[in-house]
Order: sequence, then structure tokens, then C-alpha cells
Amino acid sequence: MRELNNKEVANISGGFFIANIGEKIGLSIGNAVSEDVSAAAAQLGKGIGYIIELNVVGAVREMSEGIRGIVDWFKSR
Repeated sequence: MRELNNKEVANISGGFFIANIGEKIGLSIGNAVSEDVSAAAAQLGKGIGYIIELNVVGAVREMSEGIRGIVDWFKSR
């Protein structure tokens, strides 16, 4: 029998579940503002979900990409 890798352990233990919920909430909020910003808002929400899951690296990556997308959207207006 082999050992499970990190992704397999996370999937079995329910990891990524909260990040998916955060992503859907962010997507809904983004769509309420504009469809152009919905992907960025979804990334921000996913990053917040990663914080709750204690995935700091994923949280920083997703939140920074989401914030960058939102700022770019505001600049283009």
C-alpha cells in the first residue's frame, strides 16, 4: 500500500471544500457588480476559503490575483 500525496489527503479529508464555497460566493458577488470582474472576485473568494483551510500559499496566490484583477477592472473604467 502506498502513502497518499497532499492532494489526495485534502480530497479525502474534505479539503478544498471551503475554497470552492468561497469561490462561488466571490463569483456571485462579482456577477452582481459586473461580469468583467466576476473571475477576479471568484479568485479572491477562493483565496479567503484557502485561509480557512490553512493553505497560506494558495491563499496568498489566489487573493493577490483576485485583487490584481479587481484593481485592473477599476482602472479600465
